[in-house]
Amino acid sequence: MAQSASAGLIVDSFDVDTDVNIGGQYSYFHDITGYGFTPGLDTAWSGSLAIEIFDDGCDVFFCADEWFLEIALVQVEELDFDSGGITFGDFGSDLELEALTSLNTNGQLNVTIRSISGDFHIGHSTLSVDVPTPGTAALLGLGLLGLGLGHRRKKT
Repeated sequence: MAQSASAGLIVDSFDVDTDVNIGGQYSYFHDITGYGFTPGLDTAWSGSLAIEIFDDGCDVFFCADEWFLEIALVQVEELDFDSGGITFGDFGSDLELEALTSLNTNGQLNVTIRSISGDFHIGHSTLSVDVPTPGTAALLGLGLLGLGLGHRRKKT
């Protein structure tokens, strides 16, 4: 028998710790199945993604790439501008439909960070996902059922 996640909040956090050069990209994914989340049984209702992106610095006297404004395109799943976007530094976004659908389908969230201009360092990445406990979902379902029945009685 499959177990469901009992935690209200799942946080998957790790150090990406990599540099992205001019015109380059880096892809990785968050996986919440290791925290007791079972796709198809549990439901991610909401969530957020926070990524540290900062200037990688230059250790030599002159760096040609330091003349470029550092701009990163953060792509969450397919090109989802609801959850992803363009940033000039640290990135933070609430997860929208496509990202939540992916989490509910396979428990994973794919992230690609591309350099539009300049080079930078990707530090820490944190995915926070709200998974209601089974009791919360049941209580919400009963409340909606009660509202529906109450509305139906008023019509007759």
